Amino acid sequence: MTSCCYRSGRSIQGTARTVAVAATLILCGAFVGAASESDRPPSALLWLDGPSEVAAVGYEFTVAVRLDDISNVYGIDISLSFDETSLEVLDDGGAPGIQISVGDCPAPDFVVANTADNTAGTIHYAVTQLAPTPPCSGGLVAEIRFRAISSGPSVVEFTASIVSDPNGLPLAHETQDLAINVGYGGTLELIGPGAAVQVGDEFTAEIQLSGVDDVYGVQIALSFDETCLEVLDDGGAPGIQILPGDCPQPDFVVQNAADNTAGTIEYAVTQLNPTPACSGGLVATIRFRALLAATTLVQFTSSIVSDPLGAEIPHVTQDLSVTIESTPALLWLNGPDDPVPVGDEFPVSLLLGYLSDVFGAEVSLGFDPTYLEVLDDGAAPGIQITPGDCPQPDFVVQNAADNVAGTIDYAVTQLAPTPPCDGGVVAVMRLVGLQAGETEIQIVESVIANPDGLPLAHDTQNVIISVGGSPVEQMSWGTMKALYR
Repeated sequence: MTSCCYRSGRSIQGTARTVAVAATLILCGAFVGAASESDRPPSALLWLDGPSEVAAVGYEFTVAVRLDDISNVYGIDISLSFDETSLEVLDDGGAPGIQISVGDCPAPDFVVANTADNTAGTIHYAVTQLAPTPPCSGGLVAEIRFRAISSGPSVVEFTASIVSDPNGLPLAHETQDLAINVGYGGTLELIGPGAAVQVGDEFTAEIQLSGVDDVYGVQIALSFDETCLEVLDDGGAPGIQILPGDCPQPDFVVQNAADNTAGTIEYAVTQLNPTPACSGGLVATIRFRALLAATTLVQFTSSIVSDPLGAEIPHVTQDLSVTIESTPALLWLNGPDDPVPVGDEFPVSLLLGYLSDVFGAEVSLGFDPTYLEVLDDGAAPGIQITPGDCPQPDFVVQNAADNVAGTIDYAVTQLAPTPPCDGGVVAVMRLVGLQAGETEIQIVESVIANPDGLPLAHDTQNVIISVGGSPVEQMSWGTMKALYR
């Protein structure tokens, strides 16, 4: 008995191999002495139909396994190899593991094997028809979806193949491998911020073209999520436009329009004589504003890169993923950056930012009364701080400072019809430094509420106050005041 498996380019010469599947399934072989189709010179061709060149790393493409000039086909068993450093098989998504897509000759009534191994660089595919499916006469055996992962020449080749008739007899055939060269084209890429952007931030995304020569024109269509991003006009002409680059030079602008309602960008320019063709570079720049916290894509929906004769230059595209984060609401204390002299008065503001729908605030502060003293704002009995404008102090629940305990308690709410505010100055404190050194004013407790009285999440930030020296070294302001009483 001789094998009916063979290397590519050689015809099957073996007979008398029997493979039983589920007791009655025969894919290959016959009993010794049985007549075989392989006794005749083969004209059938099992071949790989795909691109001989792939534009660039990252490009996805399909290779079809085809069977031609044959009849009475009922089963097939093929093994393929590929350079796993150059190509990877993409799963067809039909079942667990990495699989290729089934064809129609033979019909995959019973799938014996369908596996791809991107580590070993192998593919094994075996199927047979079952009664009453009639034999087929060639066509699409299977489809393999590849992605190019490195540049250079690569070969997808048959390492073994069996084609059998309804009786399990092997059908003679030849095979034809596929040589693929990766990296003859260019890359049209969207390059944006390398880190997350905040809601409200403006940022740029560049359309860059690389790995090409003899470029004379481009036509590009992009899409984006208009709820997450908006395009900012470059200011060059009416409507919302993006900023042209230098490859190609925008000698003639066919189209330059962004639509923030539809979430689309269309850009098409060409050079004109005598401008020389370019060899890649900046195609255009898009200015965006982040609107909503999310991870979102700016995608190429179509692209054409052409030479001076209008012929298309092969290329792949690479989209842009943008992560937008929401800046957390912040209640913070803002004081002087420089040291304040002992005895001098200075303000510290309590501020609220990155928050909307504010209607009430309740804040407790703590400070060291040996270093700082709160000065009364003079509006009412007791020591009080000065109210701000967010929230408006329509109703003052509490406003009291205690220079013995080192505490400040402040609580106010707005009243209808005052509309909610979106951040600003909550209150301002006037203080005086009593002795030299560094001391901290702390936000001990805080509640920010909306019109329904529900708390609004926020972070807090304290402030360090540096009090400078005085003519009497290390003598506190309180001691000096006592001396002159």
